[in-house]
Amino acid sequence: MVAAPLSPHYAEQSTPDARKHVGTVTRPLTVAHKLFLVVKVLSAFLGSVLFQIGSIYFYPKFSILWDGKGGIFGAWAFVVGCIFFFITTNLSFVEMIAKNTTGSATHRVLVAYNALMYVMAGVIFVLGSLYFLPELYAKAPALGCWAFLLGSIQFCLAALGDIAFIVTTHEDPRVTGVKLGNLRCWGTVAALGTFAGAFLFIIGSWFYLPRFIAQEDAALAESYMYKSINFYTTGSAFFIINSLALVPDMVAEFKAGVRVPVSKEGVDRV
Repeated sequence: MVAAPLSPHYAEQSTPDARKHVGTVTRPLTVAHKLFLVVKVLSAFLGSVLFQIGSIYFYPKFSILWDGKGGIFGAWAFVVGCIFFFITTNLSFVEMIAKNTTGSATHRVLVAYNALMYVMAGVIFVLGSLYFLPELYAKAPALGCWAFLLGSIQFCLAALGDIAFIVTTHEDPRVTGVKLGNLRCWGTVAALGTFAGAFLFIIGSWFYLPRFIAQEDAALAESYMYKSINFYTTGSAFFIINSLALVPDMVAEFKAGVRVPVSKEGVDRV
């Protein structure tokens, strides 16, 4: 999930091109571009916070609030949170398309596929969250859990892909191999937050399956439920970390503006 968010700005965080010279001009970002970045980061944050709230309201002592409607509130918080995550993953995918211009053709395809995995995971999360609503949960109590399991696995794989791209992406095409120094960036924090959050969601979703929380031994079933919700709440905290890690890069991009290459005749492209 979000998004991790989600796809870091590899070009800005990669090994610098030693051949670069003063041949560019910097222009401020347009209002539309700034709004795009704010919506992307804000959606990741709101989605993470709603995951945290929804998870808390799955605890029995909170789910019985408001004449038993606390659990329904938590389920809807999950649904809306997943929608925000879906927005973030799609905006990150659009951003990736615009910035995926460095490296070999194979590298660019892999970066695009990795960003697409985030989008697919976001779709699965939205569909899965619907099956935590009481009406649908009663019809297929395991479906939402399996959807979150599958979506979380994709988020984990995509986050690992982000880490791999960070250490192997170099602005200078002559540079190859792995450079661990590239990990010193907020994109790494965001990717690790996504991985940790999604990994904990995998465990939480597994223990929320009916085979664990709906078994005959009521005490054991309750213990599994608390264990599952604990994983969800902790995972949500990591998703919040992920969303906050997107802020420094957004602010830096605001300040940096857009670099426009310049030739002898002037500006080549906008």
